[in-house]
Amino acid sequence: LPMHLRIQLPQSAQIAAFYVIPGQGTQMLWPADSTGSKPLPPGVQEVATWFATPRTVNDSSRLLRRPGRSTQSPDVPPQGVPVSGQRQGSRFEEPGFILVYAAQDSLSYKTLNDHVIGVTLPGYTDEAFNTVTKLVRSATTGNGAWTAVAVPFKP
Repeated sequence: LPMHLRIQLPQSAQIAAFYVIPGQGTQMLWPADSTGSKPLPPGVQEVATWFATPRTVNDSSRLLRRPGRSTQSPDVPPQGVPVSGQRQGSRFEEPGFILVYAAQDSLSYKTLNDHVIGVTLPGYTDEAFNTVTKLVRSATTGNGAWTAVAVPFKP
């Protein structure tokens, strides 16, 4: 999974980066959280994506968990997912693209998350890029200069 992105900017810009798989949904990579939507300075920048940010999982059930015996083989954990590979049918098994959007206008993490994430994309690559770009444009404030570029990414 894309853990870090190296972005080269000719001038300061607001950046949003997405993992796009035509025919499926879109995952926002950058900003990784609501604190990351600041303009990046010109030059080469390396940013940590959403996947590189540690996530904690809270157990809200408040039940006492006791270790139990598993009747499955040692290579298969209790969830049934083989240790050696990803789940079959995982959205990250198919080749995708990193789409980086740079703008002079401000980009709100919440608005990007609400407008872009969770929308099923068309199955054709060009149409998928156009859809994501239009959704991002609708989430920006103002009519400043912008650009977008897509780079193939194969996990």
